[in-house]
Amino acid sequence: DATCTITRNTITNVQNLNTGGYSAAGIRLASGNSHVVTNNLISGFLQYENGSTGTFGAYGIYISAGTGHIIDNNSISTRLAGIGNGLSAGENACLKINVGTSGLIIRNNIFEQNFTQFYAAGTYKWCVAMPTQTTLTMNNNAYFITPSGTVYGDGWNMTSGTYYQDAAFAGWVAVMQSFGTATNENAAQHYIGTAPFTSSTNLHIPAATVTSLESGGLNSGVGVDVDNQVRPGPAGSVNGGASAYDIGGDEFDGSIPSCSGTPTAGTISAAPASGCYGYATTMTLGGGSSFPGAGITNQWQYSSNGGGSWSNLAGQTGAALSILVVSSNQYRCNVTCTTSGISAATPRS
Repeated sequence: DATCTITRNTITNVQNLNTGGYSAAGIRLASGNSHVVTNNLISGFLQYENGSTGTFGAYGIYISAGTGHIIDNNSISTRLAGIGNGLSAGENACLKINVGTSGLIIRNNIFEQNFTQFYAAGTYKWCVAMPTQTTLTMNNNAYFITPSGTVYGDGWNMTSGTYYQDAAFAGWVAVMQSFGTATNENAAQHYIGTAPFTSSTNLHIPAATVTSLESGGLNSGVGVDVDNQVRPGPAGSVNGGASAYDIGGDEFDGSIPSCSGTPTAGTISAAPASGCYGYATTMTLGGGSSFPGAGITNQWQYSSNGGGSWSNLAGQTGAALSILVVSSNQYRCNVTCTTSGISAATPRS
């Protein structure tokens, strides 16, 4: 099959009401390799679930086959999605990836899992569901979670059957890094709540919105947005952003949050939390003031003397730290508000 580019679409109200339980998807890649999916706004996908969870479901983007696909700068919301018939469990995901895929590139996307309709125990609701990947590039994505029902979360590793809910986001980051590189999802943003979309069917973000989605993306080579506005931008921005690509399909004129006073350092969660000598772990910040780039900078540090003194880990300034545990060193992150110059450190881990 020829390589396809699917870009600059607004897709909503996709329904499959076949009582056999077949899938519904805003965009499905069912054959071929190296397709490019960019700048799409996808919401409102509905499927009539017959209890065949894991085979059929309702998805914003569904990658059922192929390798080397690029999924960049899309906005996907499950606010108007639906699954189930009131009697059996189902599955709902912003992005669903099947077994047999590899070499995927997934960057600068907004995944909003805000499906609050509840049909039956065991209803699965994910931002992303994917099997083990041999190679993967996944960075600068934003996850928005509204907990409801019984099983929900940021992601589901279909191979192991492990799901990662909001409190275990570090585990999701660690899995993504094990599938690709140690930098995967270091720049991910994670929120409990809804994305700042204009409405359930309009996934643009209003001008002057204060959010770290503004200029929170990387230069993915997608030079315009869903409305053909230039990235970074849009042209004529007046709110202090436009310094880098925005996350999502809409390049909007937002404001990057600014800090003041003493920042909230937050806490560190590690996945795995323990293991034998030489085990690999990923420590992720949570509950802090903001993400780097919003007036907040991070610096990971280590102590070899029980916290008596601390030294910087060169180049480790992201929201997560991946290490091999080969000593009794302790770790923390020193968080600084660049506006006030005041720092605060997380509890040691």
